[in-house]
Amino acid sequence: MQIDEARELVDEAPYVRFQSPVRNERGHFSGVFGLVNGLARNGKLSAEQERFRRANNDWYNAAYPDPSTVDPTVYDHELHPGAAAWFKPTSQDLIKRVDGYLEILAAHGIECRMIRSSNPGRVVYEDAYQIVVVPHEFSLALSPVGAAAAAEGTLTVGLATHTNPSGCYTTNVWPMIVTNNTDQVATVYNLPNCQGLAIGQVRPNESSVFEFGTSVSIS
Repeated sequence: MQIDEARELVDEAPYVRFQSPVRNERGHFSGVFGLVNGLARNGKLSAEQERFRRANNDWYNAAYPDPSTVDPTVYDHELHPGAAAWFKPTSQDLIKRVDGYLEILAAHGIECRMIRSSNPGRVVYEDAYQIVVVPHEFSLALSPVGAAAAAEGTLTVGLATHTNPSGCYTTNVWPMIVTNNTDQVATVYNLPNCQGLAIGQVRPNESSVFEFGTSVSIS
């Protein structure tokens, strides 16, 4: 896969989320609004930043539904562990306003990244503007990596393409692009050598982008 092709895949990934690259005390990645609201609760925003937060929070509340008011269980930690909201690509007006929140976080030295994925997790809520998903690491029942017959076809991990792949493949190219043109499901991990957490799957004849992916197993 060429670098230009990888960039096109990133551009085509349909769902968008802005989140911290560091897990919070619950082991989840806090979203951009939660990060800014946390600064407000701790009294760390300037008067101007607080005016922006209040005005734009009100705008978002009026512009699109709050999933928890539609389904009070959507963010239940036991039913839907790690549930997180992702914008749909058609929600450009909503996405554009995130810039102001990112500027506030940058002013306070808090990193927040935009990530994209065509398959971010198990969907537990959906409306015209967004989905809420349980990340794959919480919803997938996965078997350990082991020896098995090779898949038939090609698997591209980063910039390397593997024919009839079997086993684990690690890359140092981020965001990690995975294109699965085999007859088997590929599982993505956040650490090298298919260690750590399983953060997603790529089904046969599908592609996906993983901001925090490092290795892929297939058999």
